[in-house]
Amino acid sequence: MQENKDNYMTIKNQIKSFTAKPTKDEVTKFFIFMGGISGAAASIDDTDVSLVSRITKDEVSTVVARINWSYNSEYEPYYVGSLGDRSYVYNNVTDIVYLCVGKNQPTGLVGEVKFPSTQQPTHTNGVQLYSDGYAWMAMYKIDFGLSKFLTETVLPVSNLYDYTTEVTSGSYSSKYNSLCSNGAGVTGSCYFYYNQDTKDPLTSTIYSKGDLVPGIGSSNWTCSVCHSVGDMLGYKSIHIDYLNSSSTIIRNPIDELVSNLSSMDVNSRYYIHYNNYLYGQNLNGGIVYLQLDVSSLSIEERIVRTQKPEITILDPLGIGAEANIETYYDIRRNAFVANGITLRSSGTNFLTPHFSIPDAVSTKLQHAINAVLVPDLADPSTFLPTPKISIIKQLSASDLSSVSVGTKQTVFSKVGILKNLKTTNGIDPTINLLPNESDSGRMTTLITLDALSSFAGPILPDINVGEIFVDDSAGTTTVTIKTDDATATQADYSSALVAIEVNYDIAENPISSTLEIAGVDELLFNVLASADEIIIGSDTFTVSDISEPKYELNNVEYVSTKILNNNISFNNTTGSDSSAKLSFLI
Repeated sequence: MQENKDNYMTIKNQIKSFTAKPTKDEVTKFFIFMGGISGAAASIDDTDVSLVSRITKDEVSTVVARINWSYNSEYEPYYVGSLGDRSYVYNNVTDIVYLCVGKNQPTGLVGEVKFPSTQQPTHTNGVQLYSDGYAWMAMYKIDFGLSKFLTETVLPVSNLYDYTTEVTSGSYSSKYNSLCSNGAGVTGSCYFYYNQDTKDPLTSTIYSKGDLVPGIGSSNWTCSVCHSVGDMLGYKSIHIDYLNSSSTIIRNPIDELVSNLSSMDVNSRYYIHYNNYLYGQNLNGGIVYLQLDVSSLSIEERIVRTQKPEITILDPLGIGAEANIETYYDIRRNAFVANGITLRSSGTNFLTPHFSIPDAVSTKLQHAINAVLVPDLADPSTFLPTPKISIIKQLSASDLSSVSVGTKQTVFSKVGILKNLKTTNGIDPTINLLPNESDSGRMTTLITLDALSSFAGPILPDINVGEIFVDDSAGTTTVTIKTDDATATQADYSSALVAIEVNYDIAENPISSTLEIAGVDELLFNVLASADEIIIGSDTFTVSDISEPKYELNNVEYVSTKILNNNISFNNTTGSDSSAKLSFLI
């Protein structure tokens, strides 16, 4: 809660802000929320959250700034240590993203004049040198699954570690009943295998990828427990039941991809991405191109003593690379001037190459050399500049009215993202969910009040949506709901009435009203749950039902929030299922 404009109300609950940068996997533990007061220009307070819906894996993508290839534009090779701001482009015809790895090749000289790109890269695999002197490395393709994250300003990033043939939607029980030949509960032997080379910290024993993990796994394991433990530990798991039927989960996405590569469409995203990743791996850390940037050097600082001076290449691990400076003879200075660079051998295992030119007059020349290494392409977001997380979720009117949600509110003025959500039992709701398994629910409390009888007909609560104040001073079974902050006291609970639904009998006579209240923390819920009567204005109504929220408000953290310029409204009266697309960039 937050205090009102007169600093009068007591703060009952406060949602914290979450400022750390989340990973893509962490985001699948976050929830989209919708709330606010219908028609309100601003939120009532921090806790006016009505509906929450879990963010699934397919609704998340890493994105970077979109850079389209443009004729006559300049791009920069992805040098070791560079930020890479102008080092990649997107071809919207081939839908492939390319990394610039060379410029003005084979000369490699930059800094004297501009070298615009005049040929758009179009190849699908590996490095290709084009006639304009630019060399491009094909990285990955934006397919239909990624295209929903493609906008005029951001470019989705493919990730080989997202590849899986495992069931990612439905439920854990359906997943393992499908995977385990004789059912999820069938018993048998369970084995775990390393997915990468590992060293035992106690004995210094080296275990290779694919070796059996000692000390865990045995007989009498149910199939579902075997594979769920493997999932928690990150190990490949194999279960062999008493009928000798086996089931396997590899849990190394690239190994799993390789095993299915022969059956893939050669134009598919993962096929293209993997083959470019493999191309990069096969370079074995060799230097792809060298560039000589003389933009900050004078002619005198480019002078060398011999015609083709050798470059000494130093690196913590790299070996075998050979290169020399190319020159022209300056008659006026009677000296050789550096005018390019030739890489004769790429070598292997380079990390951070540094250079020395013994025959250079100035040491500034060696610092003008930049090396290009092809980075690990499995996840390009690890080297592309300023990656962010894009979230796109589609919610419909039927989502709101589903049994698990049950919200009465149909108009929302505020949306956002929450983390650290717990059920009212204090349980993380995502703990047993598959990556694409949805989960939605209310964070509001529903209170149904019986109509009062009178000669003029049924009397229903005379109250509108907006800020309300709950006063429990009248006793343990009677509470008062106020709408005027001038009559509120510091002991009152500040909340928000977000929806009112009138309930009718079979003859269409109103018999009760259901009030939907947001911002109800544990203390306020206990107050409302113990009430037999609620006073609104001059009328006292009997509480016939109270429905608690699915998730608790306490300890929730904001990741992002937006006050909407135009409210989101869900309406099923037209016969179609109205929906809204919610998008966030964090």
